[in-house]
Amino acid sequence: AADAEELKEFIAGQVAEPPAKPVRVFIVDALPLNAVGKIFRPQLRCIAIKHVIQNEIADVAAAAGVSCAVTVGLDDSSLIKSRIEIQCRDGNADAAQACKTNLLSRLDQYPIDLSIECR
Repeated sequence: AADAEELKEFIAGQVAEPPAKPVRVFIVDALPLNAVGKIFRPQLRCIAIKHVIQNEIADVAAAAGVSCAVTVGLDDSSLIKSRIEIQCRDGNADAAQACKTNLLSRLDQYPIDLSIECR
């Protein structure tokens, strides 16, 4: 089985236009399918968005001493909604608020519907 980096290199070799070459590749357990067996792209986008958010917040959360739970899903209108819940390990609300501010600035570059809550 190939790993993500091997897949990225293979795909880059098959694509002639540099802007179309993949920037990131990650492995999913299974592709989400709709009722007729086709790839369900909205759910695939949710998986990709969650992966990006988790990568962006990993070092921020660790440095702030907080834990973050990421939820990404489709609402009733099939719009993608992202939610990050920040929980303080030691009850320090200031650390959670600082983490929220830092995350908002880091994730601002992505066109996602995002809410962040501190607990």
